[in-house]
Amino acid sequence: MRSLLALLAATLFLATATAQAQTVENVEAVENKENIRVDENTTNVENVTINVTEIAEAIAKNGSAAIYGLEFAFNSAEILPASKPVLEAMASYLVGSPSQTILLVGHTDNVGDLNVNLDLSQKRSHAVLEALTGEYKIPATQLEAHGVGFLAPVAPNTTDAGRAKNRRVEMVPR
Repeated sequence: MRSLLALLAATLFLATATAQAQTVENVEAVENKENIRVDENTTNVENVTINVTEIAEAIAKNGSAAIYGLEFAFNSAEILPASKPVLEAMASYLVGSPSQTILLVGHTDNVGDLNVNLDLSQKRSHAVLEALTGEYKIPATQLEAHGVGFLAPVAPNTTDAGRAKNRRVEMVPR
């Protein structure tokens, strides 16, 4: 069983590396969130991906990794297909850190009611958890989903760009 898991992890890592190499022109650094473009048809930003190294470095440096590029249908927890490269990077990180429990913390902008945003952020983080455990076979015991709505912004919610920066899922080691 362990050898099968190791083979799966290696395959997933190689597939992720190949996908990242093919999309390197679309990659924006996670630490430099100044050039994020807003896509009005989704609730997140476009053309943002992250790789395993960036996740590990952000966690080591900041104690968490803000994950941009997870796209959801408007006002919904439905994960859009464009999110696949980001989910693959998250899964690769988790496969490489099997003893680490990660909190997936959903964040929203401040548009709408607080309770609605708290519920939406919880549903979105849970949808990410379900994608990681279902499609990528990450053990459910390695993840917890939580939502904080717009209670922890990283930018002002007064502009489209600021609201886009606030819509994210963070990976926080427990």
